[in-house]
Amino acid sequence: MLRYFIAFLDYVRQQGIYIYRGDPAAADFDQTDFTDDNAWHDLDLSNIAPEHAKAVDVSFIFINSASSKIGNFRRKGQTNIHNSAVIASNVPNLPQATDLTIALDPNRKIEYRLDAGGWSYIRFTVKGWWY
Repeated sequence: MLRYFIAFLDYVRQQGIYIYRGDPAAADFDQTDFTDDNAWHDLDLSNIAPEHAKAVDVSFIFINSASSKIGNFRRKGQTNIHNSAVIASNVPNLPQATDLTIALDPNRKIEYRLDAGGWSYIRFTVKGWWY
């Protein structure tokens, strides 16, 4: 029996498994937790995503007073933006929402970058994670 359990754990490690977080009472982060200065900043998800999680599934809801504002999210330590999750404000002053998949570093941290100015509302909620 133990042999089958070990084989199952090996399968999960190789294939990955998604864990739905459940029903959090509030967003994990809001606009006060983000810096919008066009520079990269760390966001620590270690108090949300468990140890050994490889990526998170995120709900990102925002309002920006301008159109064409961009935000990027990536695994901490990456140096390029080509493999980052991207959000864009398409219409000023209207709520916009997207789901993002963001890889985690071994310490469960990510980096984000928001164009400067106009982010009046942000709700960042981790919906689940992959092992």
